Amino acid sequence: MYLPVGEPTRSSYERIEVESFFTETSDKALVAQVRWFQSCLHVNDDFFSDMLNLEGRTFSRWKYGEGYLSNDKQKLLNEFWEMLLHVMSFYDYDLTSVRELFQSEASRSSAVSPLDPPWTGTSLRNYLEKTGPSSIREANRWIRVKGHLLEYLAPPCILY
Repeated sequence: MYLPVGEPTRSSYERIEVESFFTETSDKALVAQVRWFQSCLHVNDDFFSDMLNLEGRTFSRWKYGEGYLSNDKQKLLNEFWEMLLHVMSFYDYDLTSVRELFQSEASRSSAVSPLDPPWTGTSLRNYLEKTGPSSIREANRWIRVKGHLLEYLAPPCILY
């Protein structure tokens, strides 16, 4: 699979090859997605355990092939990966910008707006970690809607 890099134009894209796990949905691909995310955005297993509302080392055991994650938890991880792919596309696959979005606090504006992210007042990372499974769906929904609105603006778009 090839993904566009840099500022896209209608006539041409510079392309890079990415690992096949980026678009696969197998259990093996899901583990590879988690490991890739962990290495690029510097999070540990505790982040995923908190986000998925799992006890103890359940997540770590699953990641190392020693345990089981329910279908519901795996579906949440797939939704999380989908959200990450949307964010990466909005930032032209610039991992520094993605990392900044993930770790920086979304500041509150003086007036509340329906376009404010659900993690306003905290970082996306903290929001996902502290709010749990429902935060994945809420953040993903907000990113998709905001992304569609921003498609009509000049790139690169800034999500908040």
